[in-house]
Amino acid sequence: MIDPAAGVASAVPFKIDVESPAYAEGWSDELILFHNPQALHPADEALFPGITHVHLDDGEYVVHGPSMTILHSTTTSYDFQRRQDGRPAWLNTYVEADADEPAPFTAPT
Repeated sequence: MIDPAAGVASAVPFKIDVESPAYAEGWSDELILFHNPQALHPADEALFPGITHVHLDDGEYVVHGPSMTILHSTTTSYDFQRRQDGRPAWLNTYVEADADEPAPFTAPT
């Protein structure tokens, strides 16, 4: 994550329930614009509101933008209820295999 208040990037564990009705994600979330310090025509931050901007100023990175921008994450979804609605048909087929052999896989068509 990048914390603009501290101007640093650090690994901060977090969990978000993406299936929660309270969860929302916008198109510009987590976009980061690294400004070219040698640009002949520097980009104006006002042209890209709501995203994280990173500038190089006297050899130091200066960060402006939303608090706690996510740099990297992994999403894992578990369907414990084995819902069928909204899933591609090929995902609804469960295959059992011996522990010594890999499970057969049929690519979606």
